[in-house]
Amino acid sequence: MDSRAHVIACNDQEDEDNDDGVEITGQNAEDKLPEEDNSNHDNQQLPPPLNFLDNDGNQPASRSHQSAPKDSVEKTVPSTFSAFGANKAGVGIEKQLVAYMDPVSRQERHEENGMIQFYVNQLTDMNNTIASLCAKVKKLLLGNRSKTNKVQERLMEQRLENQGLKSQIESLKNKIELMQI
Repeated sequence: MDSRAHVIACNDQEDEDNDDGVEITGQNAEDKLPEEDNSNHDNQQLPPPLNFLDNDGNQPASRSHQSAPKDSVEKTVPSTFSAFGANKAGVGIEKQLVAYMDPVSRQERHEENGMIQFYVNQLTDMNNTIASLCAKVKKLLLGNRSKTNKVQERLMEQRLENQGLKSQIESLKNKIELMQI
């Protein structure tokens, strides 16, 4: 039996009738006055809250932490498929469902999925940045190629013009030499 269920069953105020032959002794055992038996338990004072220990057994558990440990989840949830046998396919699905609905593992999945989604968003942004930078590089390369082609065309034109001028200079030199002779 789960320790919490055992504590709750032992401290159950409604089952304190002595018809079953069990007498409660200890801190919770109090002598009843006859007038208390007929009352609606409105003035009855509640016992102090129980102090459960964490899984480590060192520190008291916080009141906000109400989930059972992961390994005890399967023990505390009644099986709807137990009548059909443990080797049936429904039992595996039930265990998966119980594990999926466990608040601790659900929080871990939520945090993990949050981080995964964050990394997916970052990766998508980086891929978009890389794509835009690649487009800019292509544009610059095309611009550089067109400029390079224009410069090479000018260079060829200048070389042709230079050759034409050199040939004119040679012909003028030849004419001058012929005139001097």
